Amino acid sequence: MFSPLLLLAAPLFLQSEPDAPPLFNWKFNGRYAMDTRSPWPLDGSSTLNRGTARFRMATDIHPTSFLSVTLEGEHLDSGEDTDDQFHQAYLDFHLDSLKGSSLRLGQMEFSRGKERMLSRRYFSINGLAWRGALLQIPVGSWKADFFQFEPAPNKGWEHADDGLGGVYATGYFQDMPVDIYGLFRTQGNLDLSDTTVGILLQSSPPSASGEWNWNLETAFQTGDMTTGSSGGLALAALSEWKLGYVTWLGLGLDYAAGPSSGGSGFQPLYNSWFYDLGHSGIVNWSNLLDLSLRLRTRASDSGFWSAGVHFLNKAASGPASLLPGAENPHEPLPQDETEKYIGTEMDLVFHHTFETKTKTKLLLGLSHFNPGPALPGSDSQSWLWLNFGFGYQP
Repeated sequence: MFSPLLLLAAPLFLQSEPDAPPLFNWKFNGRYAMDTRSPWPLDGSSTLNRGTARFRMATDIHPTSFLSVTLEGEHLDSGEDTDDQFHQAYLDFHLDSLKGSSLRLGQMEFSRGKERMLSRRYFSINGLAWRGALLQIPVGSWKADFFQFEPAPNKGWEHADDGLGGVYATGYFQDMPVDIYGLFRTQGNLDLSDTTVGILLQSSPPSASGEWNWNLETAFQTGDMTTGSSGGLALAALSEWKLGYVTWLGLGLDYAAGPSSGGSGFQPLYNSWFYDLGHSGIVNWSNLLDLSLRLRTRASDSGFWSAGVHFLNKAASGPASLLPGAENPHEPLPQDETEKYIGTEMDLVFHHTFETKTKTKLLLGLSHFNPGPALPGSDSQSWLWLNFGFGYQP
């Protein structure tokens, strides 16, 4: 069977002339994950056990100063079947005549900001990838991305007929990092078309002391879908204070408008499904008010612990937006739409980086979700997981 990983290994046996710029660069990375979730779904009695693996090899080819080619193949093992495919395959045209602009064409990852809107979903076995065009234009201390995408096949898409376009600009206001964006999305199966405009503000790059770090993102969405209008306000904020020498305390707020006056509320785009709203993947960023308390403490120079408590509520009466961590997509979970309290999630994670040439990282986590009255008939769920990632680049 053809494997992109074998094809991409070919440049390892090729060399450029001595003292010449390298024609090829390559890198390799892998990820292995194990988890057990009980019960699953929340109103069931079974236990979900999984083990997944992903290996990727990427090659960058630089035939000229004007053109570079990137190919990244991957081998996926879901525990039930395996697959070999391309994760990324694109051309970069370096437009030096246009003040350092570049044009990327092909299949590519695309994530920006805090990945609340646009994520590559690293913790998913497939991740996300797009096919289309990305034009990057620098303007002073700012950089603007103009893009038009469609989903790449076999990359974990819930809706294969999505389309995404827009502009995403990053820069500085005085010393403060700022992101400004306008995103235009279509989903054919839901007859959805919406526009999301937003801004992300962050504290200046942390100093050596890092006493206070924060970020604030707000977006407004308007659109139409099969069930009527969609859209509304979304807001996310996180602030961390340093306590002592190795400990940080954080407070978080995540809000997304719910249904009202015939509208369906804010519809999340392509967020990470991980960390911001709790690690378990119980709820999505729609019809939600999540208040969180977080704590980080360093265990060593290469490891630290993090803990969090999320108080999950609906922003308005109506259904909660649930993810596969809560329910089987083919068997919707019973809900009480008049109740707003979804439940409480507690997370504990150990992070460790091994100081080797392979850039190895280990994450070990335990999450516990206790449902509220909005999810009648559901039981408390525990989730134990391990994520082991490594990479190598000469």
